Amino acid sequence: NFGFGQAVSFSGFYAQARTPGLGSARESYVGRASYNGDTYGLGGDYLIVERDFNPEIGLVRRDNFRRYSTSARYSPRPQRIEWIRQLTLDAGYQRIESLDLGMLETEVWSGGLNVELENSDQMGVRGSLNVERLDEPLSVSSAVSVPAGDYDFSSVTLQYSFGGQRRASGSASLEIGGFYDGTITTIQFQRGRISVLDRFSLLPTISYNDVRLPAGDFNTTVVGVRADYAFTPLMFVGGLIQYDSDSDSFSSNLRFRWEYAPGSEFFAVYTDERSTLGSGIPELQNRAFVLKINRLLRF
Repeated sequence: NFGFGQAVSFSGFYAQARTPGLGSARESYVGRASYNGDTYGLGGDYLIVERDFNPEIGLVRRDNFRRYSTSARYSPRPQRIEWIRQLTLDAGYQRIESLDLGMLETEVWSGGLNVELENSDQMGVRGSLNVERLDEPLSVSSAVSVPAGDYDFSSVTLQYSFGGQRRASGSASLEIGGFYDGTITTIQFQRGRISVLDRFSLLPTISYNDVRLPAGDFNTTVVGVRADYAFTPLMFVGGLIQYDSDSDSFSSNLRFRWEYAPGSEFFAVYTDERSTLGSGIPELQNRAFVLKINRLLRF
C-alpha cells in the first residue's frame, strides 16, 4: 500500500490458504488504484478469489470468481449557492463473473447525487441497475427462496443525514425498487447517535424491509440500540441490545475495555441470544463470557 502525495494511492494483497483436504486453487489477490482529489475522484480494482481459498479466520461471501470495479466522482463547491458546501456526482460499475467459466454472476451500474449543506447535513439520491444470475435457489428469508435463473432489476434510494456536530445525529433512508423477480421497500435509520451526557451516548438503529415475490411475501424488522459510557479516555463500557423479526431472536452484548498501558488492552465480553417464539421471557439459546488481554512489547 503506497501513495503519491495526498490524492493518488495504490494498494493490494496476495494470500494463499493451505487447508488440508482442499484442492490447489487456493489463492486470492487484489490490486487497487485511486485518485481522491477534492473535486475529482477515480478508482478501480481487480479481485480474484479461487475456488479452494479458505481464510480460516474471517468471511468470504463467495468463491471462484473475479471482480472488476471502477468508479468516478465529480465534487464541485458552488460559490454562488451559500447554503450548499459541496455537490457530489458519482457513478460506478461492478462486474463479477465465475473464474473457471467466465460466466456473468453479478453486474451493477450505480450513480448518485449528494448535497452537503453548510450546516453539515447531507441529502442525496442514488439509483442502481442490477443483473443477477442464480445457479441455484437463494434463500432470502427463513421461509422464502428465489428460484435459480437470470434477473434484472433496479432501485432508487433517498437519504438524509444529520451532521455529527448535532446532539442527535444519524442517517435515514428509503429504498424502493425491484428485488430479483419482485419488489422491495426498505426504511432504515443508521449511524444514529444521541449524546445524553458528555460521557454517555445512545446509538439506535432500525431497518424495515417489505419484500414481495412470486414465491411469497415477507417483511423483516431489525431494531437495536447501543449504549456507551466512558469512565476515562482509556476505559469504557458498552452494551448492545438487538431484535431480529426474521430469526425471532433477541440478542445482547456487553463489553468492557481498558487500555491499561499504551497499546495494551483488557476486554471482558458477555453475549447471549434468546428466542422470542415462546410466551413470556425469551428463551435462552446460547451464552458466552470471554476475557481477553494483550500486551504490547517494545524492543
